[in-house]
Amino acid sequence: MPDPIDPAHPPANLPSDAHAADAPASPPKRKRRRWPITILGVVLLLALLVLLAPKIASTAALRGYALGKVNENLNGSVEVQDWSLSWTGGIDVRGVRVLDDQKRVVAEIARVRSDLSLIDAIRGRYDCGTTIVDDANLAQFIIHRDGTNNLQQLIKQKPAGNAPAAQPSSTASAPALPHLSGDFTLNRPRAMVLDERAGEPVFLEPASAVHVKLKGLDQPIENAIAAVLRVGTSGTPGTLKLEGTARIGKAGQIDIASGTFDEKLQLIGIPLKGVN
Repeated sequence: MPDPIDPAHPPANLPSDAHAADAPASPPKRKRRRWPITILGVVLLLALLVLLAPKIASTAALRGYALGKVNENLNGSVEVQDWSLSWTGGIDVRGVRVLDDQKRVVAEIARVRSDLSLIDAIRGRYDCGTTIVDDANLAQFIIHRDGTNNLQQLIKQKPAGNAPAAQPSSTASAPALPHLSGDFTLNRPRAMVLDERAGEPVFLEPASAVHVKLKGLDQPIENAIAAVLRVGTSGTPGTLKLEGTARIGKAGQIDIASGTFDEKLQLIGIPLKGVN
């Protein structure tokens, strides 16, 4: 009778299936779920794109695309040398020019700096904070003999449809005023206004300055304006000063007829006979 086999010390020549029978079966491997990681990656990518959106919009490629869409509706073009946008840090725009269809400069601004953030603008709250406009120039504002002007001609007219124009409703209320506030300064503004019915042009000289402070369009607007004017190319400059407050809105609407004005007007060397 053969000796019994000690399970702790099996013989070397024992068949391999005997070992397999004694070894415990390994559990099946569980498949890892990858969709949580994928969703997290997509969310992080979208968050990154949102955070970088102002920087992306400030690139030359996106600026050119946006201006191209604007220029599709103009008999002329708008050019912007550079702009910097931020969700919370305000905006900075440089080198703005408006050209007519003959490539003549109609208006230009050297620089605009404002505390207005993209978040507030998207929400419809135009809290502009300190806003400074440098060297704004209305290079030519021409009023034609028929009463139209060259700025109107910049906008492409859409072809009239066959449908009759909708008649304004007598009961329809005017849209509410947007929320607008800030401390605005215009440094060295210039302009040339020519009324073809009057003859001589009127120039706004760069020694002029404008400061306007408002808490809302239906609140009193503080203003201090010094306009240095010259009639004709060889005229002597004179100064118009206006300082005080004006309230032109009421209950969320523009209402100049019932507005209140507390202004001090000074005319210094202004040739009134030359101004029409």
